[in-house]
Amino acid sequence: MAKFIKFIFFILLFFILLNEGNSSCFQCTSFAICHVTVQQIENRPGSAEWVVQITNPYGCSQKNIILSCPGFKPRFKPNPSLITYDANHIYVQPTIPAYGSMSFVYLSVPKFNMVPLSSTVCC
Repeated sequence: MAKFIKFIFFILLFFILLNEGNSSCFQCTSFAICHVTVQQIENRPGSAEWVVQITNPYGCSQKNIILSCPGFKPRFKPNPSLITYDANHIYVQPTIPAYGSMSFVYLSVPKFNMVPLSSTVCC
């Protein structure tokens, strides 16, 4: 009987630990997931240098952040460890911790407006 109880205990512990990793993250598609600001930091001949600051004002970390940015095509490729992009979206690579932020710089003639689309929130 003691072996049976010990077996049940370990099975329950295994499922609790297995479920813990899955239940702590969820997809968020709210437009209030993070704050994005784009500011000009330098004006160069034929282009301008812009810094994008992404701030997480919440008590949970966020990963897999996707920004809508139609037509985004900078003059040089930003650091791929920070962002990747296609014609309409920017994919933020690092996880932004609770109350944290990250930034990247790009060169372009027009300023691109960036709107948060979705992220995975982990508490």
